[in-house]
Amino acid sequence: MRKEATLEQWKELYDIAIKIKELKPWEYFWNVDLITLVLSEKKQPVYCSIMGRGGEFYGIGSYFGFDAINNFYKIISTTDMPPEQMQRYQEDNVIVCYFGDREELMKKELQIVKELGLKFRGRNNWIYFRSFKKGYSPYMLDEEEVLKKTEVFKHLFMALQDFIEMVINYILNIGKPRRIFVRDEYLLYLLTDLCERGKIDLQVKGRLKAIDRFVESFLNFNFNKKADSFARMNGYLLLFIF
Repeated sequence: MRKEATLEQWKELYDIAIKIKELKPWEYFWNVDLITLVLSEKKQPVYCSIMGRGGEFYGIGSYFGFDAINNFYKIISTTDMPPEQMQRYQEDNVIVCYFGDREELMKKELQIVKELGLKFRGRNNWIYFRSFKKGYSPYMLDEEEVLKKTEVFKHLFMALQDFIEMVINYILNIGKPRRIFVRDEYLLYLLTDLCERGKIDLQVKGRLKAIDRFVESFLNFNFNKKADSFARMNGYLLLFIF
């Protein structure tokens, strides 16, 4: 039986969605530049696709598990199927956040936006969500889906911050490094697609002596208010989170 999300749960989801929108991730990604999130070792990965680089419409698709991402690739590789048939490929494991127009929202969603006191104005600024289930038209999220999307968006927001404030700015200002060392698998999954496309060697290395010494001196000088940093050494980019 369907259970509706509470207003507080919707508020948490809208709050993090607004933060992601403010980052304008579509300025850095194409829809096939997937961001992989591993939320738990017991769960399959969640793949996020950022839509909007081409300017047609804006959204973020979350594909839960291997079957979902396989279907995603089937869809983007199909050139002769009408759009209304694309849902044949989707199972009950896809949630999309749209940044669209007011008339695209359902009556219930408009009421939620009103009760939350949100003030969206203009085109491509109205945030709403759709769950895709096989055999059904896309519909607004239930409680379980709101909680799932909120968890994904919290991790996605942190990943986008790391990716845009650290890697992208580094490459734009300094140039493409030959190799990127990361501390753990969190950043490995985030950077895999970028490094493959840019032919950058990506390695996980738990012990980074130069970084460890830098962090130690960094903390000794009481500069530890900033949690994320990067260093450049001989053409290598060393990323860490402490």
